[in-house]
Amino acid sequence: LKKKYKGIYVSNSLHLFLQDKRKKLIECLANLTENGGVLFTTVLSDKDELYKEGTEVEPDTFVKYSNKPIHFFTKENIIQELNDFFEVFDIKLSILTEPDPDGNVTTNTLWSVGAYRK
Repeated sequence: LKKKYKGIYVSNSLHLFLQDKRKKLIECLANLTENGGVLFTTVLSDKDELYKEGTEVEPDTFVKYSNKPIHFFTKENIIQELNDFFEVFDIKLSILTEPDPDGNVTTNTLWSVGAYRK
């Protein structure tokens, strides 16, 4: 029996997986969240300056660094991907400045999302 939590925070992770793995990860998060519990997450937005850089391997998913995929979510896309298990109650764009894998400082445009477990 797995423990269930009232809230889970997942920062800058969901966009690092291809679609099939993201779907499995979202299901795992749902299995760890109580009904009515809350998921807070941040994911890269299609408004980010790196969007469309690299080789596209899936729709809106590009490989730029070390053969690692990066998915860029539209507002509709993140709502849709969470929809089987979560109902989004808040979504807004936010800015995060941090070093990229090459050590250069970048500014990332993220969706900050709050969603209730169905």
